[in-house]
Amino acid sequence: MVSGTKAVFLAAMLFTLHHIIALAAYTADWGVVLLGSLGVFIAGAVWSWCYLTYRTLWSSYISHILADLAIAIVGWHLLFG
Repeated sequence: MVSGTKAVFLAAMLFTLHHIIALAAYTADWGVVLLGSLGVFIAGAVWSWCYLTYRTLWSSYISHILADLAIAIVGWHLLFG
């Protein structure tokens, strides 16, 4: 069993791994993949820490929805703005 800081790091790494694969499928620019992955890692660490602190997924769930909405808005403006 992994707990504390190690658990936060491991969860963030696995969350990031999934996103690296997805980002690499959409772009061949590894600079974009690395920069995006850094943001994903930080978000995954924050959400893991929130779970450890509050023992609920609601804060992570709601903030993930807001992050996805922000990314969708930026993407919309980049594509159609």
